[in-house]
Amino acid sequence: SFIDEANDPNLLPVWQVARAMEGLLVQLAFRAGTVTPSSLRTVAGGLDLLEELCRPGVTANVLNGPPLRFLAVDDDRISRNAVGLALKKAFNEPDLAPNGETALALAEKQPYDTIFLDVQMPGMDGYELCSRIHKTSQNRTTPVVYVTCQSDFEGRAYSVLSGGSELIGKPFLTFEITVKALTFAMRRRLEAQVPVAQSESAPDVEAERGPDVEAERGPDAPAPHEPRSSQREETHSPPGDGSQSLLTPAATTQEGKARIGSEDSLPDPHEKTAP
Repeated sequence: SFIDEANDPNLLPVWQVARAMEGLLVQLAFRAGTVTPSSLRTVAGGLDLLEELCRPGVTANVLNGPPLRFLAVDDDRISRNAVGLALKKAFNEPDLAPNGETALALAEKQPYDTIFLDVQMPGMDGYELCSRIHKTSQNRTTPVVYVTCQSDFEGRAYSVLSGGSELIGKPFLTFEITVKALTFAMRRRLEAQVPVAQSESAPDVEAERGPDVEAERGPDAPAPHEPRSSQREETHSPPGDGSQSLLTPAATTQEGKARIGSEDSLPDPHEKTAP
């Protein structure tokens, strides 16, 4: 299969996403009642990510850098641990917080790649927490995914207005969390790669057109690579495009690959969804 053949180190991101997608689709196939707008959006996002990862030269540096970090916030212990378990299928153990105050303290100290929030919590609710997290220097642009029973139109409207990136309805499938985390984390890395990839792969149009260019340029025009003035323009790499800014999930190691690819990580069709 495609998953079994993706043994090249450069294909590790593709393998990881494909494996998680397989787990989610198995859960959906055996439990038709779990097919919701939320799960369908997650599948669509995963497929779009796979298409992006399969472009030539894109995946080479996606997995460079420190491990991915995730934060899950929910006052309900069962739901909180369920999100943590779903994330551990593909990543290192996430940080867990039982309330908004604890989560905000963590977000002020360290950056996260994606944050999963419940909405209905005592004290500071998820909407307020999201807004305050995005005011911190460490997580100003971190994607926030709401995991809540408020999945109606009004709930989605509030999630967008408060700065949320996506909403997953409860009860949820474990692999829906896994795929969503992969989608947001890897897409951010790909976006960081785009300026570099474009500058490195931009074709030399004049070189491709050949000798016809000489006639069109005229005798007094500068050569294709000759500066038009004595001052050459300096080029600067966009901030954050170095390898140190790209994060690496646990699946870059054989241990991490075994974690998401083991039989234990494949979904049991009868596995209960998180509350």
